Amino acid sequence: MKAWIILLLFPMLAVAQGNKSKVDSINTHFYEIYSADFNQSKTLVLEAIKIAKENGWKNEEALAQKNLGIILYLRGEYEPALAAYLQSYKLFDSLNNYQGLGQLANEMANYYRKLYGPQVGMSYLDSAAKWSAMSGDVRTLGTSYGMRGTFYKLQEQYDSAKLYYLKCYDIRKEQKDSVGLGYVYLDLANIEYEEGNSEAALQFFDKSMQIREAISDNQGILETIYALGEYYFSSGNYIVALETFVKCAEKAHNFHYPDLELLAIQYIAKCHFELNDFQQAYMVQAEAQFLKDSLFNIDRSRVISEVRTQYETEKKEQQIELQEARIAEQAAQLRLNLIFIVGLVAVVVLVIATALLNRSRIKKQQELLLKATELKLKETQIESALSSQEQERKRFARDLHDGFGQFISVLNLNLKSLEKGTANKEEVFENSAVVLEHMYRELKTICFNLMPETLIKQGVVNGIKEFADRINTTGEVVVRVDAFGIDERLKDLQEISIYRITQEWVNNIVKYSSATRIDIQLTRDESEITLMIEDDGIGFDKSLLINGKGNGWKNLNSRTNLINGELEIDTTEGIKGNALILNIPVSVEQELTTI
Repeated sequence: MKAWIILLLFPMLAVAQGNKSKVDSINTHFYEIYSADFNQSKTLVLEAIKIAKENGWKNEEALAQKNLGIILYLRGEYEPALAAYLQSYKLFDSLNNYQGLGQLANEMANYYRKLYGPQVGMSYLDSAAKWSAMSGDVRTLGTSYGMRGTFYKLQEQYDSAKLYYLKCYDIRKEQKDSVGLGYVYLDLANIEYEEGNSEAALQFFDKSMQIREAISDNQGILETIYALGEYYFSSGNYIVALETFVKCAEKAHNFHYPDLELLAIQYIAKCHFELNDFQQAYMVQAEAQFLKDSLFNIDRSRVISEVRTQYETEKKEQQIELQEARIAEQAAQLRLNLIFIVGLVAVVVLVIATALLNRSRIKKQQELLLKATELKLKETQIESALSSQEQERKRFARDLHDGFGQFISVLNLNLKSLEKGTANKEEVFENSAVVLEHMYRELKTICFNLMPETLIKQGVVNGIKEFADRINTTGEVVVRVDAFGIDERLKDLQEISIYRITQEWVNNIVKYSSATRIDIQLTRDESEITLMIEDDGIGFDKSLLINGKGNGWKNLNSRTNLINGELEIDTTEGIKGNALILNIPVSVEQELTTI
């Protein structure tokens, strides 16, 4: 459909089918619309956004915001373009519209390539390819391939560029996409030229121009003309290049495409320079600079021109008018300076206020995170302590059941034999005495495991030595205990924690490491108390202990945290020799003592 026909049909579509059809038509035929007239396309897209917002049509608004970003980008309005792109992303993402996200990612890739270079834009092309594959949108995937080829070309990786251009060409050809073929022919023309195939390049330029003229793609025609100008300039044909760029600049101006117009004018200046027409080159370069001037500079030139005209027609009033014009200009400049200063101060104040608020917010977040971490640690310690207590209760119950239960059963049988009158009383009494002696020993063992009396009365060093003596009686492993600098009793919590950590670790060594020797050292100096347990058993994978499902490591850490200590394990899987080191700062120990 011709672009001018579409523009004429919009009012009738709105009346005949309602606002929804109008918004859909603007989004569907967006390329034809902005190819016909930039200004008109911006007006229509803004109207589509307004209607979509009023009716809550998020998908239609997302498409229109993306299209607005394209228009603003081509007009050189980069910051508003990015704002439109980001709004479009927010809407597409909320709808899980992967097709829309893929199309948008291609546009944002081109945006960031323009501002920051190909490497930055390449990551967006990765996202575009991923979303296109998820939605099955082959056309958008083709666009992604074409843009990736261009990015590789800009980095002078021509083989990679050509590979992706040909992938794009296959998709465009299969879908009979005239607009897409116009672009890919232009891309292939540039690659052929870079590879030194001038004749093939001109053929691709001609194919691109034919397609774009056939579908009235005014923007595409402009880009093809500009690419031809670059081709002639790079080939050293500066006269033809100059004619081509002049044509491109005129058409871009009429089309309201300032970005391309400025590029064409800059090339015109380069052509004049290569043709040794330096004065003309300077004048054209000045024209390019003028195109970048602000509205204020343009208005000032207009005022000066009016003053000069008035001077020629009314000589007697010239000085007065000129002076008034200068005064007005100075006043305007002062007002602008004042507005700038006020605005700058406001921005500085806003930045400072924002920084202070962010700092306060970050500080509060850190405090909350620290409190949450401390709470989680306390919960873990409590959970571990409860678990440890529960295990102790179970073990105590099992020992009572397995040990005392059997002895009580024997005593019960002895007593029942007396009731029958058939048993020898002396033998029954002797057997019962033996059973009671075993029960007494069993009770002492259980009491020792619960809380050794030596630990309570004589301290942690003697408690650990008594524990070592019991293990040495088994003959399976030799345990040696050394203590240095422990001249005074420690805090109860510290002694119990050190004893339980020693008990837990030594029991693990006996069960699992096949050790024959265990050395336990407890020392104290000016800065810390240190417990070191070394053995000659087989090393193990430390991660299995730390990440395992058992409670052993949790119990060790829980007791360590209760006394503000640091726990370290030195072991290597399959190699003999292991060590556990517990360090408790003396300052912490002193604080505990004074509480």
